[in-house]
Amino acid sequence: MTNVSDLQRDIMASCCNLSAAAIDTYSPEGVSLIRNSLPDACTVLVLGHHVRSSLEWAWFPFAAERGGATCAADLHAKSTIEAIERRLVLGGHKSVILPYPDDCGISFKLLAAQTSMGELGDSFLFLHHEWGPWVHLRALLTDALVDDLKWQPRKVCTHCGLSIQVRGLRS
Repeated sequence: MTNVSDLQRDIMASCCNLSAAAIDTYSPEGVSLIRNSLPDACTVLVLGHHVRSSLEWAWFPFAAERGGATCAADLHAKSTIEAIERRLVLGGHKSVILPYPDDCGISFKLLAAQTSMGELGDSFLFLHHEWGPWVHLRALLTDALVDDLKWQPRKVCTHCGLSIQVRGLRS
């Protein structure tokens, strides 16, 4: 059995957080999408990279999977999730890194909301329990069973309405 805490300690930088959820915690539609990507999937691993500067979200032209552009936050998150995938494969597990949501049809925010990492706010932003919206997500599916799925998500959104107001001003 794989332990998320071991993966976090062995592979992750302090700017990243790894969390997991069993696929049976997702909706039937979500499970179907997950099974389309990896039929033997048991676990969803979600990587959250703490974005410390808005410059990390600046997009630049680069040979990348998302329309020929990428950002520093994604370059780091993708290389970290690739290291996790290599470790799982070396341990004899099948795994697949999900491409961006528009390519695979699976929302990383919805995947992350089922883990202990955080929750969706009223504005549909994913809110990390420590970093708020300053997080860039990547996701991996694996047939590895994870022993620390008992973690419960912490509530992060206070439902004050501020995110809705800000979102409304930008529309």
